[in-house]
Parts: sequence; structure tokens; C-alpha cells
Amino acid sequence: VEAMMKLLQHNHGIPGVVQLLRIFETLAHSKEYHLLQEEISGRKAKELETDRINTVYNYVATHFRENITLEEMAGLVSMAPTSFSRFFKNKTSKSFTYFLTDLRIKNACNQLINEEYKTILNICFDSGFNTLSNFNHQFKLFTGLNPKEYRRRYLVL
Repeated sequence: VEAMMKLLQHNHGIPGVVQLLRIFETLAHSKEYHLLQEEISGRKAKELETDRINTVYNYVATHFRENITLEEMAGLVSMAPTSFSRFFKNKTSKSFTYFLTDLRIKNACNQLINEEYKTILNICFDSGFNTLSNFNHQFKLFTGLNPKEYRRRYLVL
């Protein structure tokens, strides 16, 4: 290949392109090489992705009552926020914000049904929402009912 490259210096136009293609063909068929950087095998990449998703799920399941930012989650799995958003959506078919809100709403639904003496305001804060108005809005988006209607409908059944 070294000799072919020296010849390439003296060829111009079509003969130069042909010589370059010969070099590429020789390199493509050669068994004499070493990797500059080891590749992550497909299996290791899948394990890394699975570990990242599990790390996010476990963290969110434990801390969903707290204020969780996209930047915080991206940092947790050593990714940039935009990369994390793309990664999370690709792996779960949900945005991270949707996933977090869904988990919080499910927690609120469970409390509305099983802790009937607990106030909606307490359930709102205990589920990780910062304001009652946002809680009511998100709850209605996810369930089609406001929290009071949800509790009443479920407890009647």
C-alpha cells in the first residue's frame, strides 16, 4: 500500500482516481490491521442502554416526589440533555416529562382510591406536583376526570 500511495502522488485525473480505488481495494481485502479503538460490541451496547434505562427508572421510582430535571437525569447517565431526551424517547416511546408525569398521576390515582381520608391537596404534593392547579390540569389530561370526580367515581364502584 505504501508503494501504491507513492505512485498516487504522480498520477492526476482519472489515473489518480483508479490508483486510489486500487489502494482502497487492497485495504478492504487485507487481513493485516489493528483497531485504533476497540468497538463496543452490540451486546455491550445493549447492556449499556439497559443499564441507563434501569438507572433512570430506579431513580425516578425513588425520587418522583421531588423536583427532577432533565439535566439531572442526563447527568445521572452521563449524557447531554438533548442526547438523553432522544435516547429516552427512542427506548420508551415516551418523552421523559411524559413518563415522569404519568408515574406521578398513577401514584395520585392509587392514593385517591386507597387513602380516601387524605386531601387532594396532600395527594398533589405527595405525588410530586408543585401546584394544585398544575396537578388538576395534568390529572384531567391523563385520566379525563379531575381528581375529585375520579375519587367519587371509583369509590362508588
